[in-house]
Amino acid sequence: MPTTRVLQDRKVELDKLLDALSQKITRLERARVHEAVEVRLIELEYHIEEAKKARFAAVEELQDVERQIGDGLWVSNPHPLPEDALPPTKLTILTCDRTAQEKRFTGHFTSLADSRRQTPQFYFIHGDQWDSPDSLVFRFRDTTIRKYIDDLPDESKPTIEYRELDWSYLDSLVDGKRDLSNALFSCLGNSYKEKDYSATALSRLLSTRFRNKLLIVHHKIRAEDWGRTARRVLQWYQSYWDEVKGDAELPLCVLFVSIIYPPEQADSTTGDQLQRRLGRELPRLRRKLWKKRFIFMLKHYFDWPERSVKPRSATHCCSSIVLDELGCITMDDFLTWLKRADIKHNANLLAQWCKGVFGTDDPLRSECKKMFHIEAKLDKLRQDMGDLWISREGGTLGRDKTF
Repeated sequence: MPTTRVLQDRKVELDKLLDALSQKITRLERARVHEAVEVRLIELEYHIEEAKKARFAAVEELQDVERQIGDGLWVSNPHPLPEDALPPTKLTILTCDRTAQEKRFTGHFTSLADSRRQTPQFYFIHGDQWDSPDSLVFRFRDTTIRKYIDDLPDESKPTIEYRELDWSYLDSLVDGKRDLSNALFSCLGNSYKEKDYSATALSRLLSTRFRNKLLIVHHKIRAEDWGRTARRVLQWYQSYWDEVKGDAELPLCVLFVSIIYPPEQADSTTGDQLQRRLGRELPRLRRKLWKKRFIFMLKHYFDWPERSVKPRSATHCCSSIVLDELGCITMDDFLTWLKRADIKHNANLLAQWCKGVFGTDDPLRSECKKMFHIEAKLDKLRQDMGDLWISREGGTLGRDKTF
């Protein structure tokens, strides 16, 4: 028979063994949970990327349909636009905010158009698709550029030619150059049959087909598809246009390059707290990194007037301006626009409009809205009111309208 002392010692050993086993089980459970979390994070990241691509594709498809069925604001084809593409009442909508971008563009455009008429001008616009970079280009075309033309003598007034051109996303620098130059010639000369895509050939094409014209070329670059050679292709593209200058027969060429950032993702409403947080924070983090990268790249490489040393020493190199990033519209911006556009209204209408656009008529409680949202609301109001839509065209406002 074991003694009491032996039994006690054995009990102590068993207790230690149980503690060790318990600790080991705890460590295994923690490791298993950690591994499961890591796997779940990888799965979430994959699904987020897939959802982002699907959403962006759906937005692009929607915008393509809107452009096809629109009545001027959404026109996006390679054919020349009518001289007065946007009616004044619709153009008024596009002037809601964007005053900082318009001020800088107007100052540089008018100065360079007078002093260096045969030198192409580059302007960079950056923001997400809900910031409506397209409508800003249309605004510049139908306000600043058209006003410049209207102020010219009748015998030298050019007509505006507008072209939209897709960007090349090929990873090879050589392939990107070839793809972009071929697309440019196809866009500018629908029946161009030659194999020469040099800057000299582009000069000939411009001087023959676009004499007495003002040519606007609009490129769109999706930031999330920005490849490793995209910056060098863009720099080459500017140097390519830089060789197209000096000939008195050349038209004034204005090139807009829109950098489209990926949109912010909506907050997730499914899953546990960790999953919702990851679904909310990861896309915002990626978007923030993308924006930092592109803003640094744009300012450093393409905003030449703010640099002490230009990338090329030529006296008449292409001008290159990076406009301020497009942002959302506040209620104060909206109210300032109403006053500047001379839209007649009363207190009741003002409250209705603010509630329709911002969900409230209290500026302290309102959130800023994307330009796409503002334009859609104002365009609906314009259509509902018809002839009662008041701006500088005159007329009277006789009844209240809501969104």
